[in-house]
Amino acid sequence: MPVVLARIDDRLIHGQVIASWLRSFSVNVIVIVDDDLAKDKVQQDVFALTTPPGAQLFAQPVEGFIEKYRRGIFEKYNVMVIFKDTVALTTIAKAGVKFPVNFINVGGMRFKPGRTQITNAVSVTPEEADNLLFLNEFGYKLEYRQVLTHESVDLVPILKKLKKGD
Repeated sequence: MPVVLARIDDRLIHGQVIASWLRSFSVNVIVIVDDDLAKDKVQQDVFALTTPPGAQLFAQPVEGFIEKYRRGIFEKYNVMVIFKDTVALTTIAKAGVKFPVNFINVGGMRFKPGRTQITNAVSVTPEEADNLLFLNEFGYKLEYRQVLTHESVDLVPILKKLKKGD
């Protein structure tokens, strides 16, 4: 499965994703990996409305995605995989699935109680920080960047500094 982009963004699909990332990476399939969304047909229909012509949208539960990835279901497409948080992506990595990309793009993880803000649009719980550092150890660079034209910010030093402060 030629995953050309993997992104964590708690908003999932929105204008920035459509306008910037899809065109730049010639994405023709978007897969949102989320157990809850995979069961919610109404929410899937809402997200389908924001999917541009020429791109297909699928919502997959974590285990279903792992199985389809291993079977090569999407091999002939340019796939963008979107996660609303770090949990599903970490589960996939712990199952031994490694995407053929150098980095994970972190577009937005909004501030909520129990989270520490580490950039203007990314905040993490201690578990999320651990998950991101695990993903880095698994072989991914972690970049914060809302859209492709913005400067990339390496999240690893920020996360390591945060963990030292624990």
